[in-house]
Amino acid sequence: MSERKDHKSPNMALGSGVESSQKKNRSSKGKPKANKTKSKSKLPTWITSNLRNKRSLQLWFRCWIATWAAFILMLPDRSLTNLGQAAFFTCMVLLMLPPLMTPFLWLMAISTLVIGALFGWAVGCAAMASGIKARDFLVTGAAIQKAQQSAASATNPELAFRSTIFEGRYLDTNSSVVFGVYLVVFTYFLGFITARAQKLKLFCIFATIVLDVHICYGPLFPTGNYTLATIFMLPIAYSLAIAAFCIMFIFPRTLNADWTDELAGLVHRTVDLLQVHRAYLHKAVTGQHLPEADGDDEFTSEQEKDSESPRLASFPELSQEFEAHFRALTGALVQGSESLAGSAPFLELEPSRGLFSGKDLRKILAHVQKAGVRIFGMNAFHHLLESEHPGDEATRQQAKEQAVQPGGAKEDAKDEDIEIEEAQASHAVFHVHASLRLMHWRKHIRVAESAEHVRLREDLLPILHRGAMPALTAAQGAMQALEQWLKASNTGRWSLTSNQRKTVLDGQVQKLKALRDALRTFEDALNHFIDKERIALLKPYEGHFLTQEGEDGSHFLSQDTYKTFRHSARPVFLCLLFCANFSNFGHTSIQQIQSIIALSERRVFGLTESQQVQLKVDHGGKLDYDKLTPAGAKIWFPTGLRKLGKIILSRRSGAGGVGPGSGAVFPSEIEDNGHDEAVPVVRRRIDQDIELESGRPLATYRMHAPDADAQHRAEMEELDDEEEDDDDRADQDTIGSSVVTAPTIRETQSLAPHQGQGQDVNSPAPKPNGGPIEASKKEEQKKKRAQRAHAPDPDALPPTNAFQRFNRLLSNGYDTACSPDGIFALRYALVSFAVWIPAVIPSSAGFYYANRGLWALIMAQTGLTITSGEAVFQLAGRLGGTIIGALAGMVIWYIGAGSGRGNAIGIAAAMGVVLVPLTFFRAFVPLTLLIPCMLSAITLVLVVGYSWIDTHLAGITANSGWGKDVAWRRLLLVLIGVAAAIIVMLFPRPVSTRVQVRKGLASVTRDIQRLYCLLIEAWIISDLPEATDSVHKEHAKHTQERIDAKLVLFRSRFQMAQAKLAGLAPKIKLASIDLQPRGRWDAKSYGELLSTQARQLEALSQLAGSLHFMRPEWRHQFATNTAVLNPEVVSDISLQLSLIAASLDKGDPLPHAGIGVLYERVLLAGIFSTRVQEALSAQAQRSGSEGTPQSFFAEVLSFETLQTPDYMNVVLGAISLTTLAKQTDELANIVAKLCGELQIRGFDLLRDEQGRRSLKAFGIEGF
Repeated sequence: MSERKDHKSPNMALGSGVESSQKKNRSSKGKPKANKTKSKSKLPTWITSNLRNKRSLQLWFRCWIATWAAFILMLPDRSLTNLGQAAFFTCMVLLMLPPLMTPFLWLMAISTLVIGALFGWAVGCAAMASGIKARDFLVTGAAIQKAQQSAASATNPELAFRSTIFEGRYLDTNSSVVFGVYLVVFTYFLGFITARAQKLKLFCIFATIVLDVHICYGPLFPTGNYTLATIFMLPIAYSLAIAAFCIMFIFPRTLNADWTDELAGLVHRTVDLLQVHRAYLHKAVTGQHLPEADGDDEFTSEQEKDSESPRLASFPELSQEFEAHFRALTGALVQGSESLAGSAPFLELEPSRGLFSGKDLRKILAHVQKAGVRIFGMNAFHHLLESEHPGDEATRQQAKEQAVQPGGAKEDAKDEDIEIEEAQASHAVFHVHASLRLMHWRKHIRVAESAEHVRLREDLLPILHRGAMPALTAAQGAMQALEQWLKASNTGRWSLTSNQRKTVLDGQVQKLKALRDALRTFEDALNHFIDKERIALLKPYEGHFLTQEGEDGSHFLSQDTYKTFRHSARPVFLCLLFCANFSNFGHTSIQQIQSIIALSERRVFGLTESQQVQLKVDHGGKLDYDKLTPAGAKIWFPTGLRKLGKIILSRRSGAGGVGPGSGAVFPSEIEDNGHDEAVPVVRRRIDQDIELESGRPLATYRMHAPDADAQHRAEMEELDDEEEDDDDRADQDTIGSSVVTAPTIRETQSLAPHQGQGQDVNSPAPKPNGGPIEASKKEEQKKKRAQRAHAPDPDALPPTNAFQRFNRLLSNGYDTACSPDGIFALRYALVSFAVWIPAVIPSSAGFYYANRGLWALIMAQTGLTITSGEAVFQLAGRLGGTIIGALAGMVIWYIGAGSGRGNAIGIAAAMGVVLVPLTFFRAFVPLTLLIPCMLSAITLVLVVGYSWIDTHLAGITANSGWGKDVAWRRLLLVLIGVAAAIIVMLFPRPVSTRVQVRKGLASVTRDIQRLYCLLIEAWIISDLPEATDSVHKEHAKHTQERIDAKLVLFRSRFQMAQAKLAGLAPKIKLASIDLQPRGRWDAKSYGELLSTQARQLEALSQLAGSLHFMRPEWRHQFATNTAVLNPEVVSDISLQLSLIAASLDKGDPLPHAGIGVLYERVLLAGIFSTRVQEALSAQAQRSGSEGTPQSFFAEVLSFETLQTPDYMNVVLGAISLTTLAKQTDELANIVAKLCGELQIRGFDLLRDEQGRRSLKAFGIEGF
């Protein structure tokens, strides 16, 4: 067997195709398996992948050189004297903020550090000045005179007098109180910023450290000493100089280059996800993994390795095996997309040389994200196979095996359906809320499917497998070609010779040509799959379409076969769901790659858009690369400096260069804190997204008809951004501004028809400069600003005067102070004050200074967390890291120094060796291990550094010793600081991580509700009469533009909801170790809540895809014949999501009568809509009217209609709607288990009785 290739991602290549798999399986029968030449690495992926990555090795080397140079700098006497007794802090800064970033991002990150340190210095100087003025000069003067007299007789009078300062002889109560006030006020301020603005964490940390120096040592000085901060400021300056040199001269790279590599990595994750889809489909059909020559054997079970003919796994088993891979890759795709989107605005703020500008890369990211949203819908196939299809032969066989075992199922079970139901994996938490009518309907469906003799596993999946695998392989090839092109475009930025430049340009042209060829192959394979192979899935049902009518010879369902097909076609509908999702992903990917190729051609050959169009016309629709001369890379200058302030203040992770992967001291995570933060961020991004995707400014979305103009403004209000630059504001003036409340929308909609009366619908809109219209616009904008400034308050009307506004401001301030962020800031100030007190007590001040109590204060401040679960996790990480660092520091010191005072060469050599692994772990360790790794490195440097300083720096007033003496003191200081932080966290009551998770899930539920309402708005627009107006095509065009704008807004909010959901996953683990005395936490139920919400987002993505890809006439038919726009269903789903969010937010019980009813209501509403449409069609036929179109879903459904590609999206929309309803029921069941129910005794009996009456009245044929 050939040796398997290594890849950076462990989820890479799983196989190549069905044919090679079958050949390898046939050839391997009867032959023993060859031993692998390479065993799978036992090391974590984050270690092996970075060790194989060239760029990671370069960054590692840069970090090691910088950190080692910073440590060596403190060894010579001259530099040691200049740096002072905190010389080791130079090395510590480079461990806290390693030089991993590009120059511009590093400059942004280091600016926050420097500004924070300067801010702390300024506040410390202010405290020093105020403290000096508060002193009793007579008492202080007498103390100074007495100390000088006693020190005059000493050998070194200056040193003796300095010793009296740090012994606390000049402490003054008034001065200490002033310093304490400054400490409390500004640590509260810095603590609040730490909790509220993650990107300013570096600012807060270094501001606090420098402020602590002044506050701890300032009260000891009888006179003003405003240079105390230089203890840390000088090492910071040295570290910045070293880092700047290393970043600029050791493997330098611009953000544009690094960002392009990360974008290629994002495409690579899409390739991995397609690979897992191939592996799942292949194993579901053949029971075997993909061939090892093309893939990875990580999905191969031990039983399969030992067996010649592996058992065909059931759908629940397959889901259990592959779900972790789907979830990991989907999460990586979401986080990678979020990180790139966060740092994208910085691309236009730096100069760079390359093929693409910052704006070009942002366009490419928008294209990749569009395809990424579509691929999420493909995960629904294996989820539905697991939960929706009981007719699985493997599951039935398992049930039979369990039936004959003691203690298993009933041995003489008469009902095979019950046996199957018991054997299936329980995907729902509860079934007690299922009604009698719903259970009867499910049984009726199973009976119909059994009678049809068309089995999903044995009949349809092999057909799907045979047709889809080549298309999936082609899709993977196209995405791989895109990845390779992005990597090729990132090479040769600074080619020095003409030969190098020619080689690079030829390689780029070849990669671009390969991308175009791969795209053509993918397009052909996708068209073949949709047009040819998909039809084979429908052949088993061709016998139902017996009646031949019409001039075109269409085949229709008869009265006898209509309901049989309707009840038994779920297997083929599931296959059509896969086809629709893959088709939507494929067509979206093809469109996006075509746009990327067009952009790339202009950049590679230096063409304008008009030149490109003309050349394509001259050469038959595509460029002849052989006849064009590549232009190569060019210099791109900054274009977005005006947006710098908005980017810094943005809450989006990664935007500040201190997000994940940036190397910042505490990388920012996706914070929730129970707040809804997705919508404001989306408003800041949505305008640019529309412009990037449409290629035209927002002004082109303006409606021309006055009535449509008013309606469109009301719909586009959410796209406003108050912080946009002047150009964006000019665009947005055409579509309105800010978010309007519900009454304002109603008023706008009610006024629109009257405004449009008496005018031609095709007449142009009034000019914006008109007097009355302009005045009304200004008045409307003023009213909207007032509504935006004062959100609706159920307990108070909006303020109308200055006094009421002031009271509202006080109330908001009080609410903020009582929020988790405000409580954290208060605890931050309290722990700072508590640990600082011994520094200003005369009896303990000398001891506090001699034993470096300042570090206990710093550890208490940095060890404080918002929630108790994080506190426990950080406690363990800090203690473990400190112990390891202290032990390693002692070992390094005694290796380099022996039993003496040490020598520079030995210490430098020992530290050079130990910093190699330390810098690797610091640079690439996952966030969960960042705290212990950082603390171990910092402690090691502190132990060795203090040992060297105490033995080589003259004039030290307090000597801690060296080696073990420094180590145990450092460990004790950490214990004191962490203990103080834990005590302050516990009393009076810790902020619970469990509550934070629960409120975060409530926030995601509200996001899902908003996404659903947004989609319903888009569906309502699509169902308007002008949407299918063939006479006035402009009406249909503008309606489509409104739908597209809604879908762009949906995509942005969808990505934010996914990011928020991904950020809650690690918090669930933290909540399990929360300091709560009430009992164990139901982590399993909260994990199920997370999975259920992910399925809801998945269903919404599919519903949006069906709207996007469905033609207008099909949209109208779908909306008319299904429950998607049924008012009762829309209100029920919206209300249920709102109730679930409120229940999770407040912990209130759910009403029992509303749990588990949405799925049944959606089904009944769909049946009702179909019956209504049938009745209207019959009436139209009797009256000879042609005003009512025929239904696609009643008796008129023809076999030819079933074969059209549009019908796939009809199936996709119908299944996604029922899936959304079912997952919402599931969500309500779980929340009812957690929060309880408001019981109505006898309600279930009443519902069952009503079900029996309906069954008796209509019989089985009625459902």
